[in-house]
Amino acid sequence: MIDVSTYLVADLATIDDGDPAAIVAAAVEGGVTAIQIRGKHLADGDLLRVVDACAEAIAGRAVLLINDRVDVFLAARAAGMHVDGVHVGQGDEPVEDVRERVGPRAIVGLSASTGDEITRARTLSPGTVDYLGVGAVRATPTKPDAPEPLGWDGFARATQTAGALPCVAIGGVGVGDAADAIAAGAAGIAVVRAICRAADPEHAARELHHEWQRAAHPVPNVLTIAGSDPSGGAGIQADLKTIQATGGYGMAAIAALTIQNTQGVAGVHVPPAAFLGEQLAALDADVRIDAVKIGMLADATVIDVVADWLAARRESTPVVLDPVMIATSGHRLLDAAAEAALTRLVGLADVITPNLPELAVLVGEPEAREWPEALAQAQRLAARHEVLVYAKGGHLPGDRSPDALVGSAGVLAAFDGTRIDTASTHGTGCSLSSAIASIRAGDRTALADDVRWAWSARLAREWLRGAIAAADGLEVGSDGGHGPVDHAYALRAGIAPPRRDAELDAWWEDISELRAAIVSDSFVTQLADGSLDAARFAEYLRQDAIYLEAYAHLLARAAVVAPTRAERRFWEASAASCRETEMELHRAHGATEARTPSREAAAYLAHLERAAATGDHGVLVAALLPCFGLYDDIGRDLAAANRADHPYRDWLDTYGSDEFARDTRAAIAWVQQAARRAPGARLRLMRRAFVQSAEHERAFFAQGE
Repeated sequence: MIDVSTYLVADLATIDDGDPAAIVAAAVEGGVTAIQIRGKHLADGDLLRVVDACAEAIAGRAVLLINDRVDVFLAARAAGMHVDGVHVGQGDEPVEDVRERVGPRAIVGLSASTGDEITRARTLSPGTVDYLGVGAVRATPTKPDAPEPLGWDGFARATQTAGALPCVAIGGVGVGDAADAIAAGAAGIAVVRAICRAADPEHAARELHHEWQRAAHPVPNVLTIAGSDPSGGAGIQADLKTIQATGGYGMAAIAALTIQNTQGVAGVHVPPAAFLGEQLAALDADVRIDAVKIGMLADATVIDVVADWLAARRESTPVVLDPVMIATSGHRLLDAAAEAALTRLVGLADVITPNLPELAVLVGEPEAREWPEALAQAQRLAARHEVLVYAKGGHLPGDRSPDALVGSAGVLAAFDGTRIDTASTHGTGCSLSSAIASIRAGDRTALADDVRWAWSARLAREWLRGAIAAADGLEVGSDGGHGPVDHAYALRAGIAPPRRDAELDAWWEDISELRAAIVSDSFVTQLADGSLDAARFAEYLRQDAIYLEAYAHLLARAAVVAPTRAERRFWEASAASCRETEMELHRAHGATEARTPSREAAAYLAHLERAAATGDHGVLVAALLPCFGLYDDIGRDLAAANRADHPYRDWLDTYGSDEFARDTRAAIAWVQQAARRAPGARLRLMRRAFVQSAEHERAFFAQGE
């Protein structure tokens, strides 16, 4: 896998009489991750000398590519230079021929500027092209003959067309463009003059790199409007800790002061409502607010101030309301006027998170005693106010603890789990609602709004259950009270804030069309019904034997770099199983004689080798995972079609077995753990490795059609 996030085109004509090696060395020191040497005016020998000097200066710290000149690349490789690949244009040698010449392990980039060019690149066999240079985004002096600039809207359409192919934005872009580039789906941003002509190339590169990092990992600003809990377990204190733990920057407007500890609330002081309004106005005048969580509001006047503020705001900001209405004792905290005012506030929220007693008050019905009854109440409330309702089953008896996100049409997402046995549950409602708001604020996906809220709710719930499970490790409060949850448990365990991108369920969800295409492929459907041509199956097995031999070595490499002993044992056992169980199947069919790998097998293995070459365990196991998961998918489907006289019964038995399903679940669990711990840049490489492996799997099954 390659990191093309900050990409320098070292154009020798632009550098002119400068020192190319010194410039690229400074650029790499500043954070540039990929360098393309462009020397259209130089003879092969002169360009080769420049490449040699640059390769020595970079010393493998960044990807090094040569523009257009395949012969120079091959000569550089033959001379032992550390050169990674080539970048070619539409008017150069056909990219399929380039791939054939440079081999499957070299990196090949391709320029594309029109929809037709990008569509054609997308339909090439996986592994033909590793990334696209898409542009020009704007007019640029280094490409005066480029087509009409795409602009960011055109670039966004290009990335949609390109699918899993990473797209680098080029042409008239530089510092100040990273946020727009990322929003448009760019995997990186390429510059020429901004570094080549800079007085200080290292500083220019560092500025570009830092801007990309900030834009790629934005920290959302999340405002909580709630009361204060001096014990730190609930209220704004819990909210601020939650917001930070879930990846946001927390801000607080205090609506009430309390006297409380883990034993209970002894008093409440409500500052003037106008003072709360001034707090909100001050924040609005200065700070971008990406989400709002609303908690305890003590009376109608305070509620009206918040409602008026929300109604007057021009920005469409996600709002989560935790309607604090009922004390633990069952006492109603709000008078009739405040409850009436709260009804208006409910209509201004996107999601509300009542417990069962609060849900009953909001719908004007007795408290639900069964979960289906609670879901029905939540649906009625959602329909009445056009909001989503996070229904919580924690007040119900039993050892289960169901929750659900409910809309006007019914349940959008259902969550279940065993009840966690602890008395440390103080502030769970505050923490859940602020977690939903914070995670939703950080969601930059283009998914439908209900889907984004469902994922935010799911991730918030999983995070909170971890905080509750870890709560008894804290020593806050005395016997008989309700202690706080441990908001910092994940931070101490080295787990990154919750993100949809780090969830394996989302990875599989995002390749659902590709999975469906594999299952419906003629090879798979004919294998299922037994009509597959024996010669095609034999050739598949010969190629699969080549693949599995290399795959076993890569599993063993995953074991070597595994971070824990338990994980190392798993990957070692997987490598052994690959060599013994799966290869035995191929030997039984006579498919182990030496063969030349097909184009599809060679491309897939080159992709996996590149993932291994990153030296990153997470990237490697993410690339290895589709071979587990997709074969498990197919195996379960094929097992249902198996029969005593099936011509390929032994193959169906192997991949439809309980043992293979168990190993697949374990592999998914290990990759899931790695994804949740991965920082943003590594996570993007993991996801890219996974998706590209899935595309290679599809091509592997389709070979021979």
